[in-house]
Formats: sequence, structure tokens, C-alpha cells
Amino acid sequence: TYYGTGQLTWDNTNKINGGSAKISYSMPLATQWSTCFIKIPIGAVQAGKRYICKFDIVGTKPNRAIAARLALPSTNAPLTPEYKYYPYTNTGATTNEILFEPTSSATSTNLYLTLRDEDGTVYIDNVTFYEADVTKANPDDLLRFEYNATNNAKTIALNGTYLGLNSTVHSG
Repeated sequence: TYYGTGQLTWDNTNKINGGSAKISYSMPLATQWSTCFIKIPIGAVQAGKRYICKFDIVGTKPNRAIAARLALPSTNAPLTPEYKYYPYTNTGATTNEILFEPTSSATSTNLYLTLRDEDGTVYIDNVTFYEADVTKANPDDLLRFEYNATNNAKTIALNGTYLGLNSTVHSG
């Protein structure tokens, strides 16, 4: 279900591998903080479990973002602490995967995809939502930042193999 300014239509111009939902929207509603949102019923969720929402998106304007959250259908009370924001562009479709961890269980839940920019057109397709067996990684185990505040060369001892910003492998 679509709410807000503009309209939701089905588009067959192959923006995303065949047909996709096309949302054209403009200025925000005066009585609502978001420009527009799409409400998708997803069924039951359980606290303590993890879920992934995956979708493809492309827009007609650069540097935009879409927000997502889970909420109860009857009251719109959130089941996730905050919106999660994901950028999209006008240069080609991107696939977004969002990890949700509901704070409470519910027999009926809605996924809200919210567009907060002042205007634009986006195409969304291939929306899936499923329970996932996910182990969160510790960023400290995967990322290492080193900084040299001097004008002198600095040697950094590495205790493993790392991939640099330019995809160069560094070790030792």
C-alpha cells in the first residue's frame, strides 16, 4: 500500500530486470514528517530472531536515500528501534540488504519503506523478507585504521593479511 504525495504504478520499461514498482512523488505532506512510504505486510516476527529484507532500487535523481523499519499494523508502533537508511542513485539499480532485529514479537507486522527527499521517481523490485541465521561481525576484527600524523615514513607491523583501499594486499 502506498501513502503520500504522488503515485505508485507498475512500470514495464525494464528499469530493474523487467517490471518494477514506480513511485513518483513530490513535496512532503503538510501533516506528515515523511514524503511518502510504502507499507508491505510481512506477517509474524519474533523478538530475538533476525530478519533480512532485500530489494532492488534505482532512482531518477542522484544521492537519495530510502529508510526502512518494522512496525505494528494497528498502531504503527515500531518493532525496531530506528529507521535504517540506505542510499540509492540514478546510475543503475542497487541491491540493498537490511538486517532487522525486532525488539518484541508480533503476529502481524508491516515493513515500511520511506522516501524522505523532496521529490523524485524511484523504481523498486524484488522485495523479499525472511528469517536469517546471521552472526554479527566485530568491526575491530575486520577493519584496521592507521594514521601517520608526521611527514616522515612510518612502518606499521601487521599481524595478518589486510586489503588496502586500492585493493592492494598487505601482510607482515
